Amino acid sequence: MPFRALLRRKLRYRDATHDVQKLDAASEDFEPVTDPTATNGDIKDVFIHYRAGGLVIRANYVDLRPRKDTQMVFTGEIKTNEKRRWLYQVETSPGKYAGHDELRTYRNYRKACEIGHFFDYRENFTRVVVPLYCLSNPRWVKVSVGAATVQLDEEALKEFLESDSDVPPEGVLVIRADDAGRTDVADQLRFTPRVYR
Repeated sequence: MPFRALLRRKLRYRDATHDVQKLDAASEDFEPVTDPTATNGDIKDVFIHYRAGGLVIRANYVDLRPRKDTQMVFTGEIKTNEKRRWLYQVETSPGKYAGHDELRTYRNYRKACEIGHFFDYRENFTRVVVPLYCLSNPRWVKVSVGAATVQLDEEALKEFLESDSDVPPEGVLVIRADDAGRTDVADQLRFTPRVYR
């Protein structure tokens, strides 16, 4: 992954496009496969700025489109020089635009702090701002960034539940995910190098 540090407090890097991984609940082996046609939630680059006011994490997408049958999730982790970790997540509800955010402790998943976020569907980006006091003001951070869409066909799900079939039809529940750091989706998202204040 070609990281490029700017003044040590900023980091900008590109992510491969057309590398979204798709997981269909109807697939036999339930393994993700690359879906090169998926553009919604496909991260193309990331910008991280660690400044006096807080940590800003921004992902730019090939396309970012709210749909009535799709939930969007922007998520990742933050590590610090103090050996502390946090999980951040912003998710929308199907058909809703704004979404809600949370910062949680990694160890016990407790809510840690209020953070801010913004989804810009015209400019195709998501931004999260974590105040420094939420992170106990560390010297440096490492960040992982990922996005996912969860698409649910409610009519097909209803038909499946009313049928005698044990296998859901294709497309009932489809999850598409992109790790901004590698071309596949692993159990853990890839971290950036250190970004200093």
